Amino acid sequence: MTELAGRHEHSADLLKNITASWDGIYRNISEVIASLQFQDITRQRIEHVLIFTLNEPSFPDYFKLMEGFSDLINRDYLLIS
Repeated sequence: MTELAGRHEHSADLLKNITASWDGIYRNISEVIASLQFQDITRQRIEHVLIFTLNEPSFPDYFKLMEGFSDLINRDYLLIS
């Protein structure tokens, strides 16, 4: 009987550890998702500014000002017709 009680206690401890580990994983995944959402919103805002700037007549070739960043930005993707 004491062996059965010991196994039960051991199983209960394992379950607590698994639950604690899962809670940590859940929090980490939530942080990653929030970070990705923030980055996506920031990217969209930058794209909107660039689209406006590229289509503004006073900025005929904005990418000349963006040297070093032009390889990160696909001009054909950003231009709207």
